[in-house]
This record gives sequence, C-alpha cells and structure tokens, in this order.
Amino acid sequence: MSFEESLMKDTLIEALGIKMLEISPDKVVATMSVNGATRQPAGMLHGGLL
Repeated sequence: MSFEESLMKDTLIEALGIKMLEISPDKVVATMSVNGATRQPAGMLHGGLL
C-alpha cells in the first residue's frame, strides 16, 4: 500500500470508491463511479459529490 493509499484508508474517499489518478502540489485528478452509494433518491448523482 502506498503512502497516499494509506491516507485514504477508512475515509469517505474509500467508501465512495474515489480513485486518485494524479496527486501533485498544484492539483488532484480523481475518478468516482456513479452508483447506488452516490445517487440521490431520484437516481441522479448527489450534488454534494460534484
């Protein structure tokens, strides 16, 4: 497990399945699937996750 992965263990990032693709002092690039954990009751991505 990398240092970055260890920082995300047991966090909301891990629970939502967010994957970090790039981490630098200037930016972070991440992906997250739209699924049952991230959809609001109407079936759309929850706005708080944008």
